[in-house]
Amino acid sequence: MPLHTVSRGSGKTVCHRKINSSQKGERMNRDNAHAFRDFLEQYSLYQPLPPSLRKHMHTMKIRQLRVILKKEGAYGVIPYMATGIYFSMKNLGYPIRMKQSCLAAAVLTGAAFCVISGGLLYMLLRVQ
Repeated sequence: MPLHTVSRGSGKTVCHRKINSSQKGERMNRDNAHAFRDFLEQYSLYQPLPPSLRKHMHTMKIRQLRVILKKEGAYGVIPYMATGIYFSMKNLGYPIRMKQSCLAAAVLTGAAFCVISGGLLYMLLRVQ
């Protein structure tokens, strides 16, 4: 590899190897990969988690989301239903976003309101 000379303002010349940007990127990627592998080994994250721990993590996700929603003041019937829809769809393997589950919860709430009010009107007016 050729040497690259750089002259400084004080009259000194410094010789060093010129590193291409591709070589620098390869070295950084290799160092990052080794550091990441060391991190995984240190915390023993190579092995998959046992099923009991995975189930505990799932229930804690639900609890933490509900605690966060309560602290933010955004907790009510629709967010409660939305978290249930969100996590049940995730368990079934369907890709769903929280926004979509909130929309589904709002639609279900509206449908329930229509069915209940329609039933009450039917009972009150005694439509035959």
